[in-house]
Amino acid sequence: MKKIISAWIEQVIEFDSMTEYQKFINDLKNGKKAYRIITPGCEVDNKICTHIMRQYNNNNFPEGGEM
Repeated sequence: MKKIISAWIEQVIEFDSMTEYQKFINDLKNGKKAYRIITPGCEVDNKICTHIMRQYNNNNFPEGGEM
Protein backbone atom coordinates (compact mmCIF):
# COMPACT_ATOMS: atom_id res chain seq x y z
CA MET A 1 0.00 0.00 0.00
CA LYS A 2 1.32 3.45 -0.83
CA LYS A 3 1.53 6.25 1.72
CA ILE A 4 2.20 9.92 0.99
CA ILE A 5 4.90 11.08 3.38
CA SER A 6 4.87 14.75 2.40
CA ALA A 7 3.37 16.83 -0.37
CA TRP A 8 3.36 20.42 -1.49
CA ILE A 9 2.49 22.68 -4.39
CA GLU A 10 5.34 24.65 -5.90
CA GLN A 11 4.36 27.85 -7.70
CA VAL A 12 5.92 30.78 -9.53
CA ILE A 13 3.41 33.63 -9.32
CA GLU A 14 3.39 36.99 -11.10
CA PHE A 15 1.68 40.06 -9.60
CA ASP A 16 0.86 43.40 -11.21
CA SER A 17 2.01 45.41 -8.18
CA MET A 18 3.95 45.18 -4.92
CA THR A 19 0.69 45.93 -3.06
CA GLU A 20 -0.98 42.88 -4.61
CA TYR A 21 2.08 40.76 -3.72
CA GLN A 22 2.11 42.00 -0.11
CA LYS A 23 -1.60 41.21 0.28
CA PHE A 24 -0.94 37.68 -0.99
CA ILE A 25 1.91 37.22 1.51
CA ASN A 26 -0.25 38.53 4.37
CA ASP A 27 -2.99 36.07 3.39
CA LEU A 28 -0.41 33.26 3.46
CA LYS A 29 0.77 34.34 6.92
CA ASN A 30 -2.80 34.45 8.23
CA GLY A 31 -3.74 31.09 6.68
CA LYS A 32 -3.55 27.64 8.22
CA LYS A 33 -1.35 26.00 5.60
CA ALA A 34 2.42 25.83 5.88
CA TYR A 35 4.46 27.59 3.20
CA ARG A 36 7.99 28.53 2.26
CA ILE A 37 9.03 31.49 0.12
CA ILE A 38 11.83 30.29 -2.14
CA THR A 39 12.35 33.61 -3.94
CA PRO A 40 10.76 36.72 -2.42
CA GLY A 41 9.01 39.25 -4.64
CA CYS A 42 11.41 40.57 -7.24
CA GLU A 43 10.70 42.82 -10.19
CA VAL A 44 10.81 41.25 -13.65
CA ASP A 45 9.47 43.15 -16.68
CA ASN A 46 7.51 45.58 -14.47
CA LYS A 47 5.82 42.69 -12.65
CA ILE A 48 6.49 41.26 -9.18
CA CYS A 49 7.40 37.56 -9.26
CA THR A 50 7.76 35.11 -6.41
CA HIS A 51 8.52 31.41 -6.10
CA ILE A 52 6.78 29.60 -3.23
CA MET A 53 6.02 26.15 -1.85
CA ARG A 54 2.65 25.60 -0.16
CA GLN A 55 1.34 22.68 1.85
CA TYR A 56 -0.91 20.41 -0.19
CA ASN A 57 -4.14 19.51 1.61
CA ASN A 58 -3.21 18.25 5.09
CA ASN A 59 -0.07 16.37 4.07
CA ASN A 60 3.16 16.85 6.00
CA PHE A 61 5.24 19.76 4.79
CA PRO A 62 9.08 19.61 4.72
CA GLU A 63 10.89 21.11 7.72
CA GLY A 64 11.43 24.84 7.71
CA GLY A 65 8.03 25.87 6.39
CA GLU A 66 6.22 28.75 8.06
CA MET A 67 2.73 28.43 9.48
